[in-house]
Amino acid sequence: MYIIFIDLDGTLLRDDNTVSDYTKRIIRQTIENGNIIVFMTARSGRLAGISDDVKNLTDKYILHNGGEIIASGINRKFYFSREETEKIGCFLTENKIKTAVILDNAYYANYDVKEVWGDIEKFQFTDFQQSNFCAPKFSIINECIQANMLMNFGKVTYIDEQKNIILSPFGIDKGNAIKEYLKEADSVEYRTICIGNDINDISGFDMCDISVAVSNGDSIVIERADFITSSNDEDGVAKWLEGYMLNEFDHFEGEIANIPADKVSNDTYT
Repeated sequence: MYIIFIDLDGTLLRDDNTVSDYTKRIIRQTIENGNIIVFMTARSGRLAGISDDVKNLTDKYILHNGGEIIASGINRKFYFSREETEKIGCFLTENKIKTAVILDNAYYANYDVKEVWGDIEKFQFTDFQQSNFCAPKFSIINECIQANMLMNFGKVTYIDEQKNIILSPFGIDKGNAIKEYLKEADSVEYRTICIGNDINDISGFDMCDISVAVSNGDSIVIERADFITSSNDEDGVAKWLEGYMLNEFDHFEGEIANIPADKVSNDTYT
């Protein structure tokens, strides 16, 4: 049996934020066979733009790039303190660095996010002075920012082909969250798999027995993966799960290799 940690954006989700009926079926079948699925994402719990039928495929989530774990009997948060949130937010604002803090019930930013991301619910402009909330992370637009400007505040992770930066509390990433999840959950009898596409998924790769990259992933992620599957728009996660988990072809004997094409389902993907 396996615990499978699956990244959302660019991995499970297609570019239009949807998931095919085929992928939903394979996810459900994988769980029915006794495996555990944990979705992991840099998003907040609001999971804006994702349909409820996708959200409800599992009740186990790693959110905020590892800053929060929600699962049966587990609710752990690894946030910046209010004082740290105000200090970091004010520094970024004073240096004209565009940043946002996304919570379940609010979207705080020091710039007009609608100009960049379109219509955002519950958007509140802030300069972060006298902040009355704790930031799980800072989402920063990378406009030639030097990493050493941020390294004194927390862990810096570049994502989206280095177009954006995640600033998390020191020691917090997806790998750390997986470690904490496994510590809290009854996971002794399970092996672990991590499936991702971006640089912030590498810490998850390092923590799991098996790592899988979708073919649209960052080149560094693909190099680090044990397996490579089809892209997110081609149902790569489901194809790999069906081949590896459900068809049980010879997958881990000897040298690790990509899934053979003749072992992948010929289903029509919709």
